[in-house]
Formats: sequence, C-alpha cells, structure tokens
Amino acid sequence: MYWTLCPSTAKSPEYSGTAIGILNVGLNIGTLLGPPVTGFFIENYGWGVATIPLAVASVLGAIAFFFVKTHDHDSDKATARAAEIDSDLTQAAV
Repeated sequence: MYWTLCPSTAKSPEYSGTAIGILNVGLNIGTLLGPPVTGFFIENYGWGVATIPLAVASVLGAIAFFFVKTHDHDSDKATARAAEIDSDLTQAAV
C-alpha cells in the first residue's frame, strides 16, 4: 500500500521519485533502529512492555494515514512533461 500511495503524495509528478526516496529512507531507518530499541525494552522491561511501543507506533501510523493528502496526477500531462524534459536534455547534449 505504501508503494502505490507514495507517488501520489507528491504535489507534481516530477517529485514522485523524491517521495519514494523519502519512504525508502524512513523504512531503512526503522529497520536499523527497530531491533536495538525492541531489544532494549525486552532486556530491561520484558516482552509485555516491549510490545507497547510497537502498538503505539502502529496506531499512530494508522491515524496519520487518514490525513495523507494525495494529488491526482494526470498521466497524459506527466508523459508530455517527461517527453519535454527528454527533448531538452537531448538538445543540451548536442
């Protein structure tokens, strides 16, 4: 669901790649920090308490998901803009 919604959050199609890049960074940071933080809670407070931050993060993420603004990117306009950029780059190379 994240991968299909993410490009629609960009205000213009040109920034869709940036939106996906930010998503990748966020997921990688979560993957990096998740195990040590969860391990800390398990070692110091037990399994029961270790599930609380995960549950809170899940609920907050689900609530935040309802406030995500999406933009309808007209694919014909995006295709025309990509062709224009390609044309500009081709002319600049000559």
